[in-house]
Amino acid sequence: TASGSAVARLSQLLSFSVRRVFILLCALYMSAQVVGYLAMGLRVTDTSWVLVSVAVGQIALPMWAGLRVQPERVPEVFRDAGAVLVVAVALPFGLLAAVAPEVMRIVFGEQWLPAAPIVAVTAACVPLQAIRLLLQSLITASGRPGLNVQAGAVELITLVLSIHLLKTSGLMGAAYAWLAREALVCLWLSLQLGKLETLPASAPWKAAAPGLAAMSVMLIA
Repeated sequence: TASGSAVARLSQLLSFSVRRVFILLCALYMSAQVVGYLAMGLRVTDTSWVLVSVAVGQIALPMWAGLRVQPERVPEVFRDAGAVLVVAVALPFGLLAAVAPEVMRIVFGEQWLPAAPIVAVTAACVPLQAIRLLLQSLITASGRPGLNVQAGAVELITLVLSIHLLKTSGLMGAAYAWLAREALVCLWLSLQLGKLETLPASAPWKAAAPGLAAMSVMLIA
């Protein structure tokens, strides 16, 4: 419907604007140099993640739409698909997080080495982004795209509050604000699907657990 298309476009607009809003908010409290490192760190991770997200998005939405006639299978399919996806992204992005200083030094030069912690934190966010992508595509296929718009609003509010609270922590404060908004939005989406009885609220976290564990081992080792 026309209203559904408008809601979907609004959701996409909020999603595309998040990084720009994040950079602008950080610029209010941090130096131009710090903001430059932040933007570079985000760009390094986003370049790879965009390719993955487009491919997954092309598969996920038709998959959930096909299960509308078998809603009882959604939790099982989410568990299996989520676990495979999170492990698949956790391994390369966990490696990127682990060797971020070397990547920045070799590929971009010594002058960009301070951006390495941002690369590490944003790469560590990717498993959560993968789960979020599955959650949002499931919400869209369930005929409730307005929840994705609400998630975008939750995301922006979280960013504003997190950056304000962490403004004195500089570059790493900004990185943790980025991580906090991803985790909170995933939690919010999980709870909404739980209320709709589409998916147990714990299901996304159980699906993500093996991949998150694998990434943790890579970062600790």
